Parts: sequence; C-alpha cells; structure tokens
Amino acid sequence: MARICRTCGRANDDDASFCQGCGASLSQARPAPPAPPPAAQPPPTTEADGGGHGGHSRAWLAVIVVAVALAAAATAATVYFTLGDGSRGETEGPVVEPTVAVSPATEVVSYLAGAVGPRADRLAAIDADGTVTPLGRFSGRRISRIAYSPDGAWLACVAGTERRSELWLFRTSTGDARQATAKMPAVVAVDSIAWLSPTELLVAGFKESPGQPGQNAHFLVYDVEHEGIAPLPDADGGPLAGVAVSASRDGTAVAFVSYSDVRTGDEGAVSADERLWLLDRDSGELTLLGENEASFEVDARAFDGPLLSPSGAALIYHSAGSDVSTSYTVIGADGSTLMAAKRTQVPAGCAWDPEGVRVVFTGHTLDPSSSSGLGPAVFWAFDTRTGSTEVLARYDDTMVQDLSWSPDGQTIAWAEWDQEKYRTGSIYLMPATGGDSQALVKDALSPVWAPGAGPALETSTSP
Repeated sequence: MARICRTCGRANDDDASFCQGCGASLSQARPAPPAPPPAAQPPPTTEADGGGHGGHSRAWLAVIVVAVALAAAATAATVYFTLGDGSRGETEGPVVEPTVAVSPATEVVSYLAGAVGPRADRLAAIDADGTVTPLGRFSGRRISRIAYSPDGAWLACVAGTERRSELWLFRTSTGDARQATAKMPAVVAVDSIAWLSPTELLVAGFKESPGQPGQNAHFLVYDVEHEGIAPLPDADGGPLAGVAVSASRDGTAVAFVSYSDVRTGDEGAVSADERLWLLDRDSGELTLLGENEASFEVDARAFDGPLLSPSGAALIYHSAGSDVSTSYTVIGADGSTLMAAKRTQVPAGCAWDPEGVRVVFTGHTLDPSSSSGLGPAVFWAFDTRTGSTEVLARYDDTMVQDLSWSPDGQTIAWAEWDQEKYRTGSIYLMPATGGDSQALVKDALSPVWAPGAGPALETSTSP
C-alpha cells in the first residue's frame, strides 16, 4: 500500500521513510540528527607539543613567515596564523607589502580543504582523521571560494568582500602561496572562479568595485604556471563578461550569467535583464539557456549559482523570487528541463557526483515545524538517467552551509552553520546513499574535496 504524505499528500512507495516530494517523514519516529559539534574534538596534540592546553593544537605556533613582494598598486590583507594562546597577531591599518604565513609542512594534505576558525577566515587542509593543517589566514575577510585544480597541484582561494577581494594560489606540493590578483591589472574584486585545465584558471574579476547589482565582471584566463592573463573570447574573438562562472571537468564548456539594461525605478529599485549562457570553448559559440528580469530589490533572480556537471551535459541552478519563494532546477546542455523547479526554503548549496549523473542539493521543507519558522533540512538527490528525485537525509534544527561530493563518489561532505552563536559550525561526512552523518571537524565550513582523495568516512563521531 502506498504511503500518503500528511504534509503534501503525495503517494510514496510502501517502504519509503521520507516523502519524495517534500522530504517530510512518513513515520512517527524521526531520524536522529547528526552528532552535535562538541562530539568532534580538535586535532589531538602530540608529545612534542607538550600536551593539550586549552584544546588548541600547537601546529598553529609552528609557522614560517615569508615576505612576498607584490605589485606596488596591490593593496591586500595580511595573511597569517592564529597563535596557540588565542592572540591574533594582526597588523593595524593598511599594509603596503603584505606578508604571507605558510605551513612548515612540505606539502598540503590531499583530502579536504575548508575555511576554518570561528569566523571561517582561515584556509586549511583537513585530513581524514580531522587533523587541520593551516595554510593561511585573511585578516577580517571571509573566504568565499575554494577550488582545487583538476590535478590537485594547486589550491585556489578567494577571500574578501563583495566590493574588494583577492585571489590566492597555494602550490600543494610545497605550500607556497601567491596572490594571483597582483598579476591582474586593475582587478579589485573576484566574483567567481573555475578551473579550465590543470594550469588555466578562469576568473570573473571586477576592475571597479561593484557599485550596484547587475554589473558584469571581466572573464580572464590565468595561466598559473607562467602567470599570463588573457580574456575569454566568444566566436568572434570578443571578450566575454558576466558572473557566476562554472566549467566542465575538461574545461570545454563554461556556464555563466550575464546582466544587461540595468535600470533604476522611480523608487530606487534596481532591475536588469538576466541571461543564463553555455559557452563551447572549442567553437566559441554561445547557447542561451534561459532569460529573465532580475529584480534586485527583493533578490529575485532566476539563475543564481549555476553549477555545470563534470561532463558538461547538465546544469543545476537556484531561483529566488524572494525569501519565501525559492527553488532548484536541473536542465540539459540544450536547455531542456530535466528536473522541474523543486521548491524549498533557504537553499544551501548543491554538488554533482564525479560522473555528472547525480546531483545533491539541500534546503528546508516548506513545513515550518520549528520555532525558527523553518522546516527540517533535507538532502535531495536527482538522477539525470532516471529523472527521479530521492531524499537522502533529513535533519531537524540544522542549517546547512555548503556541500561537496567526493572523487570516488562514495561520500558527501557538508557543513553546518552554528545558528545559536551565528558562527562557524562543523563539517560532517555522509554516505552518498544517504543516512546518518559523522562529524569530522568543528569550527569549519566550505568543504572541498581534493582530486583523488583517499577513502572517506575514516572518522567517527568520537575520534
């Protein structure tokens, strides 16, 4: 007998635990939420560290400060480590020649990378046992993008604000750091990045601080080995511009959003024509996948954060009509609808499996069952082969921040935002088939898998 959902009325398989339409539980008993952050302890200290003191690892003390000479026009934040005693070692005021602190380790651990610390302003490598290896700290600036090169030789990081940000590169074999935006004339803010090859990084950079919504960034291809810069051209050789870049694994397909005809209404509301594009880099031809009028006053955008599948055959994007009207949609490379808009609240990210066949996305159910006015956080997975959507997990009182699918396709790493303290939460690991999540490390967000990362789920809720 089919199990009827009490929330949305959908008929589900008789052995289903969750409604495949809205994610609501189909039984009286609710699944246990993930282990609370305190269960994941900080990395253990070694005898050489003199034992644990206040729960901090002395790895934060062992740093080598290397002066990096940058272009005179570049003004950047100082990158440094937090000391074990909690002091921050910040430099007050502007820094003419920033310094960068690098780990004494000879290489970056190739498992996960993430933003760590109470304010998620430190870039770090995270090992399978939860050990954190610090790479750099950005003074008072959030980390908005983290991405490994396809071969894992480089780790890219964007840190800053929407109006001013920098792109940094870390060579994983040595830990050496480089401010890439120092080589990009007049680029003052980075909107997004996408690797096109092991040595080519596509950068959507603003040459003027964005003054209002609806501005396009310049598309620049940065050669990480030779430090050359070139525009990304269309079929006629003209330079392309837009925001929210995403690329296929081989870099032959690039998805992005562009704005045109920005206008301001009588009451100051800003709107623009919004278009979703797919670029074939081999031919330079552009395919228009969708268009809409974006109304920035109420954050109404149809194509937010488009994410191209590794194969380049499909694309998922988030639409926002307002705070109460949001959804995810999956389309093919020709613009055909593969998954119709899936309504949810507070979408919190999506990730493709390595083959580009399944995509996981998260949000909250439309049933406000908690005092916060939000329903439980739900992990859905859509299969492009079958056209089916299933619920992988459902957690009460959880705010998901971001997620990433492991290279072996077996594990999904996701981060939880601390709603009570309004700060960094914890990173968890969940089987790609769904079920309970295991805590990996606390005070961390934005997990990103390294290419070729080893077997996952080597941790537990009590390391």
